[in-house]
Amino acid sequence: MFSDHTPITIEVSIQKERVLLSQCSLAKAKGSNEEKQFIEDVILIIKNLNMFSIPNAETLKKIVH
Repeated sequence: MFSDHTPITIEVSIQKERVLLSQCSLAKAKGSNEEKQFIEDVILIIKNLNMFSIPNAETLKKIVH
């Protein structure tokens, strides 16, 4: 089946801690300017994350928020 949703998967290694997962979706129509801007923003934020500064799950939660 076809879907207008694209999952974004990020793997962050944190030793000895379990990170709970939540999912959200974008309410705007596929191909909208809002969707394109959202995707560009997410890519930029992920690219600029310093993974070495995430020592535990609490820090990860703060960064993701």
